[in-house]
Amino acid sequence: MTMYLYDDLKRERVVHAQQVECPVMGCSQRVKRAARGWRPSPEYRCPEHGIYVTPTTFSFERPPKQQPPRQNILWTDPSDQDLLTSILPAKRECRMHHEQSEDAVTWSVFRGLDRAGLVGPMITELLQVAAHEAHIIWWSSAAHDPELKSTDRGVWSCLDDARRAFETRPAQGSEPDLMVLTNETLFIIEAKVGATNVVPCSKPEVVRDSYVHGVAGDDQHFSRVFRSSFDEIAVDAKLYELMRFWLLGTWMADHLERKFCLVSLLSRNDRRECEGDARLPAITERFPQHVRFHDGQRFELLIWEGIHDWCVTGASTGPEAGEVARYLADKTAGYTTVKRDGTDTQRLRRAFAIKPSLPGTR
Repeated sequence: MTMYLYDDLKRERVVHAQQVECPVMGCSQRVKRAARGWRPSPEYRCPEHGIYVTPTTFSFERPPKQQPPRQNILWTDPSDQDLLTSILPAKRECRMHHEQSEDAVTWSVFRGLDRAGLVGPMITELLQVAAHEAHIIWWSSAAHDPELKSTDRGVWSCLDDARRAFETRPAQGSEPDLMVLTNETLFIIEAKVGATNVVPCSKPEVVRDSYVHGVAGDDQHFSRVFRSSFDEIAVDAKLYELMRFWLLGTWMADHLERKFCLVSLLSRNDRRECEGDARLPAITERFPQHVRFHDGQRFELLIWEGIHDWCVTGASTGPEAGEVARYLADKTAGYTTVKRDGTDTQRLRRAFAIKPSLPGTR
């Protein structure tokens, strides 16, 4: 089995003090309950299904270094494996074997759209921004695209230049989940699954100067694209990730002579982040208040559930769009603990707020 989705897993599990049930439907195996900081070992592995089980989630066996994963993702044909093999040298880490991996979801959804030639049409319709002849940069890698220049490690050269301009450790620099380059626009898509854009800078004293003034100390780009200070954005507002991608993205777009669009890709499950409330405005209000927008620059919110709906109703017919829609409807996000008759019970969660409605959707 290469993947376990909603119908493959137990809806509920009883929490045991020393052991954890395998989450796969019908499996009676129990393994030792993993504590914080655990490492994969046979005592945590279900002997029947080959997955490592924890109280809240599970993971498959980690692939050998620089070898592409074959489990927990869609699209594992030889051409897909070749693409992943070309991406891995540039990628900082690969955790696609984990149930709750954002990278696994990003690959499964966007590779399916890519195979069908639907990335550009999806962006065009959902964001109302023309995205024709789209080139995809997976995380930081452009090694697979002969039309894009890349470093020896496969990092897209334009991103590498931006990292060197603003980050003191460019080899460990900012890594967008997805970039899409068209004839008119550079898109950076920051994908979140079970998380939000609220990410504070933990060491502002270490990185502040290079982002604000550039590594060389004489760059004015930060003050040109932001109206707030580094600390107001990255520390107080806790928008460090979005700040970095706006800074690097606008710099790259300027050098490419392209428009720029930063996209925050979230789940409708996080209503507070998407819609806001009395305590905290939506991300589409919070981040723009710190930005100086110039012609051709946009910040947009995209919803995973919106991609699902577009695949169902808006995409051209084809197996990939239907498979992506089914995957999004069935994707799980681990177990959450609830009290039932005084007993701790774990309940399986769907990753996205989607009601199964497609024929064959579970």
